[in-house]
This record gives sequence, structure tokens and C-alpha cells, in this order.
Amino acid sequence: QVISSHGKISRSRAKLAEREAIFQPWQEEKLYPNKSLPALEAAKCAEAQGEELYNRYHMALFRGLFGESRDISDPADLVRIAWECGLDVNRFAEDYANYTYRHRVMEEFKESLAFFSTQGVLGIPTVLFDGFFPLAGAHPAESYYKVVDKLLEARAKQRA
Repeated sequence: QVISSHGKISRSRAKLAEREAIFQPWQEEKLYPNKSLPALEAAKCAEAQGEELYNRYHMALFRGLFGESRDISDPADLVRIAWECGLDVNRFAEDYANYTYRHRVMEEFKESLAFFSTQGVLGIPTVLFDGFFPLAGAHPAESYYKVVDKLLEARAKQRA
């Protein structure tokens, strides 16, 4: 699947809004990943090897997708990333091939659907602020700053 024009625009907007962002234009000749389950399962395999390795792997997935145009739905790429992060690749590959943590991923998915569908969540990402969702979808950091400032002002008025 080729990245949609909406996806290209979103990536470009994120890069322009955040100078330090790792979002880079997707390489046109590469197919854009069309599913997240493989990366979610791989992250669980990394998590089983410890918090530090999980954190390293988690960030490598983000850099891979958003900064390096890597296909994080491809099992071979997921294993390469595990190797680059210093995970026990044999254990990782075995856990991944045996779907060891798929049940956890699916449980978390069902929990999030149950919670967020009752909360009116309409987009990803959605950030919860003080019990409500003022921003759904990708927004520049300035939008979040404005929401936080308004919340702080409201709290200050309540205390006064």
C-alpha cells in the first residue's frame, strides 16, 4: 500500500510544527506499513526482556517508522531492530514466531476499545486532559500548550 496523500500531509505538518520531530517524508518507493499488530506484538516480546530493552526497542520502532521509513509490520525488520537494540534475538524471534504475547496485545486492545468508545474518542492520537478530550488527531505542540494554559487558568480561578 502506498502512503495516502493525507498521510503525507500529516507527516509534513508534524515535521514543520516540531523542529525536533523525527517525522521525515516517507520514501516514495517503499510500501507504507498497513497494520500495527506485528509491531505491538514485537514490543511485548521486547518488554519480556526488561524495561530498559523495551524502552530502547519502543523508541527504535518510532524512529524506524517516522524517521527512517522502515516497515514495522515486516517480521524481518522487527527482528533486525531487536538485534540493533541489543535484545536476545533468538528469544525475541521465538516469542514472536510463537505469538507468545498476542493475547496480551488483544486484551489491551479490547480494554482500550471498551474505555475509549464510551468517552467519545474520535481520532488518534487523543490526549486526555483533566477528564476530557479537547484534541483528537495530530496537532502542533502550540495547540497543547493553549489547552494546558486554559486548564491552569481555570484551576487558579477555582482556588481563588
